[in-house]
Parts: sequence; C-alpha cells; structure tokens
Amino acid sequence: MIGIVIATHGDLGSGVLKTAEAACGPQPDIEVVRFSASKSPDDLEKELREVIKRKNEGDGVLILTDTFGSSCSNIAKSCLKDNQIEIVTGVNLPMLFDCIMYRPMLSLKEAAKKAKQGGHKAIINVREALKNEESCPHPE
Repeated sequence: MIGIVIATHGDLGSGVLKTAEAACGPQPDIEVVRFSASKSPDDLEKELREVIKRKNEGDGVLILTDTFGSSCSNIAKSCLKDNQIEIVTGVNLPMLFDCIMYRPMLSLKEAAKKAKQGGHKAIINVREALKNEESCPHPE
C-alpha cells in the first residue's frame, strides 16, 4: 500500500491526522514530519528521507505538505528524483480522507491526483453554494 507522509509546520499535520484517525481508525502507514525553525534544513531533509524510507513498502510514498513554496514543500521537492514519490500541497482533512479511503485501490500517481481533487473539491464558499442551491429547484 502507498505510504503517506504529512509534512507541515507546527502541529497542523498531527491535528489533521488525529482527526482523520478519530473518524477512520488508526493509520499506521501515515506519519507526520513536523517542521520547525529550530531545525536546520539539512536536519529536516534527513528526517523526511528517513520517514519516507520507513513508509515506502514498495508502492511509493505520497507526501502531503501545507503550502506550495514553503520550506516543507521545498525540502520535499528534493525527494522527487525518486520516481516513487509524489507531493501534493495544501493538505486538508477532506484530502486526507480521500487518500485513506482510496489509496488501497490506486497507484501512487492516481492517489496524488485523487488527493488534489479531494482537497480542491472541499474548498467551498458557502454563500456562493447557497446562492447556487437557491437558484436550482429541488425535486419534491
């Protein structure tokens, strides 16, 4: 099965994973790497590579990071030389739910695509959604 690494600043990754596990049960194939200013970029890259190695059981590793262009994303980018790595930025709870539900059935590239779609689909402006709902008559 595809391994998942959540690489974020602070406690964001841990919080998203704990919430997902509360709904879906324990996820032993998912691990969080917490980036902080107290660690050097070299130490963070070393830690990330060690976690990737632990989580790759042969099907590859999907890395979910917080923000494109952040140190998490930039350090993870250095791992892309390995074809068994995909990175999707903008981690959120719906993205992680989709990864958990679909990854047993998907290749690494398909899982990355599904993560991106799930995260994007979950970003909704509620006012706009309600306006669209009001303009569409509901079947009775």
